[in-house]
Amino acid sequence: TWNGSVNSNWNDAANWSSGIPNTTTAAIIPAAGTVTNWPKLNVDANVAALTMGEGSSMDVNGFFVTIYSGGLNLNGGMAPITITNSSTVTNIAFTSATGSTGNWLIGNVIFMDQVVYSIMGTGIFYDGSTGGATVYKKDVSYIIQNTGNAFICTYFPNVYEGNVGVIRNAATSTSITNIFVSGHAGIAGHFTLNNTVGGSSSINPSGSTVDTIQGAVNITVGRSGSLQHHFVMQGIVNNSGGNINIANVTKLILSGNTLNTPVSISGLALSTENTIRGNRITGNFSIEHTVGTHASINTGGNKFN
Repeated sequence: TWNGSVNSNWNDAANWSSGIPNTTTAAIIPAAGTVTNWPKLNVDANVAALTMGEGSSMDVNGFFVTIYSGGLNLNGGMAPITITNSSTVTNIAFTSATGSTGNWLIGNVIFMDQVVYSIMGTGIFYDGSTGGATVYKKDVSYIIQNTGNAFICTYFPNVYEGNVGVIRNAATSTSITNIFVSGHAGIAGHFTLNNTVGGSSSINPSGSTVDTIQGAVNITVGRSGSLQHHFVMQGIVNNSGGNINIANVTKLILSGNTLNTPVSISGLALSTENTIRGNRITGNFSIEHTVGTHASINTGGNKFN
């Protein structure tokens, strides 16, 4: 556990109750009011797990945080956690090692610089979790390199003041990538989703909120080989172009979107659950199905400009 009794140096054993944490020991940063100095990295932080308490703070200072076996728990609760970066060279980067099994819980955190998550363990990723909404002052990239599930804006609508990118590089037929589960409080920049490996991808799956993206929307989704891929996008509004390509999905729902971008759908598989309803699309719109197959589509209330 961090005590910061000497200074802010992460790599000074005197600042820790049981020595500097490593790949076999967890790092715990307690809640505000219990320490004087908050940690500042001067080396990469390679730890078994990381937990930060309410109102705590950390300066990554251009170094990386890697979780080796456990999870990442940034739960601001009643007081937001603040993550800063004194370096102008690198981003704020959190990575889970391949053997990591713990879940990632991120909520009520303010990130003051660009953020890159690289998720390679088997745990579940939750952003906007029970701790509250996450505020990203600059760009954020979610790179999902495992077959586990990922939920973004899980219970609270995050605030995005830059670009948002979601990339899934590994999946099974049951892998879930749910984005803007509880909506979002606006995206000031562009939004990108790339998932051509399969599983289930959903953007605002409940369709209960209207989410405005000020920048371009670029989406490429599909499946690899025979792996199933379900894609849902509902209630999304974008103001500034982009490109949406949907290929070889086994279930498709596009509902209540206002899109200023071309939409291309190809290889739509046999399904009784495909829905394209209540959309307003400015730009080219095309649908192709695989020769020799039939796709059932529930349509109505669409407007194409």
